[in-house]
Amino acid sequence: MRGTVLTSVGLLLVCVALGTTAQVMLKVGLNDYGKINSLSRLFGAFLQWRVVTGFALYGISSLLYITIISRVDVSFAYPFIALTYIGVAIGARLHPQLRESIPPLQVVGLTLIFIGVSLIGIAKNQQAHTAARPQTVGAAAPR
Repeated sequence: MRGTVLTSVGLLLVCVALGTTAQVMLKVGLNDYGKINSLSRLFGAFLQWRVVTGFALYGISSLLYITIISRVDVSFAYPFIALTYIGVAIGARLHPQLRESIPPLQVVGLTLIFIGVSLIGIAKNQQAHTAARPQTVGAAAPR
């Protein structure tokens, strides 16, 4: 069980990286394309290579995610996707075409997300470690 959790965390981080990259690609592609103010512009956006790439990355991320939740509790896996908030903020800040600001209060929020996801991961790892311990034969049952 513990190995499954650790492997799943690694795969979840890959999902986060794919989702982050997808968001940044979509935004850069739409910045290049311009505002969408009609149905024809909406459909035209799907012809932009960065938009197509962004959706493809989302698709790959989704396939990976369903593989992960087939192995671990969704209540464990899904909160890790919140790390995408952090990745997107950093990616949008660092991307030369976006250079979005990250105000101090947003930094606090992103830090709280990181702490929350870390606590969920630690709790699940402890649970897996406890479940892997062999029970002593003849030991008194817990009350």
